[in-house]
Amino acid sequence: MNGRQSDSSMSLADRELPEGLDPDRTLIHSVYCGNCGFNLRYATYVGRCNECGHPYNARPLTMKGIFTPAALLFPTADVLLALLCSVICFSTLRSALRPVNAWAIFLAVVAGLIAALYSILAVRGLLRFLRALGIMRRIRKEEGE
Repeated sequence: MNGRQSDSSMSLADRELPEGLDPDRTLIHSVYCGNCGFNLRYATYVGRCNECGHPYNARPLTMKGIFTPAALLFPTADVLLALLCSVICFSTLRSALRPVNAWAIFLAVVAGLIAALYSILAVRGLLRFLRALGIMRRIRKEEGE
């Protein structure tokens, strides 16, 4: 032959890869930025998103800055724990103020701090969940075109 492989003996990845790109350093599958959802196909394994500049590492064992469906999990536990700690805080505080009880006030303050921390975690989880929903909408829209 003339030094070129026939189309039947080439792998699917080699046939799809545009000329001039190294298959060992280039993403050949659709992988999406974890920040904006941009398709990083034909980009290098490590770099920055062409659209938002967010750093990513798409090596199979690393996968940092890459969108994964695990981000679509609703933060149910954090929301429920924040609500539970808030209820404990307010009920303890209410009972501690009838006859003033220093230990009950201390427990109410501790429960309030724990409720605040879980509330922060719940809000961060909700924001991550909403961003993941937006990325999924973008992926579906791009795949539909």
